[in-house]
Amino acid sequence: MSISELRGHKYILLTTFRKNGTPVPTAVLFALDGDRILVHTSLYSGKVKRLRRNPRALVQPSTILGKPLGPPLEVVGRILEGDEAARSAAILRRCCFEKRVSMWLDKLRRSPPAYLEFVPAAMDAGS
Repeated sequence: MSISELRGHKYILLTTFRKNGTPVPTAVLFALDGDRILVHTSLYSGKVKRLRRNPRALVQPSTILGKPLGPPLEVVGRILEGDEAARSAAILRRCCFEKRVSMWLDKLRRSPPAYLEFVPAAMDAGS
């Protein structure tokens, strides 16, 4: 599978891994920016905690409830900061109404945002 196969989908099943290797799948809204997958979440979410420990993850198109709609793609993730985070926030706000609502609710809850970037593992290895 390639990143281009995610076009036309609103949700991906993002699977991150616990310290003991147990996979933790979560359906999330996303946006594409070239060969990058962008995700917004809370800084205190389990996804961020697991990503800090292990940047490897899997993504695949899914329904809002997390039912996979295609094969998984191995990716490498990182937490964006500064200008990269601001640029990602702008891209995510434009992607869909649901993401704007989600970001607004996070502000109401005073939950600090985290912006995540995922690239195919093969691309990361070539960098």
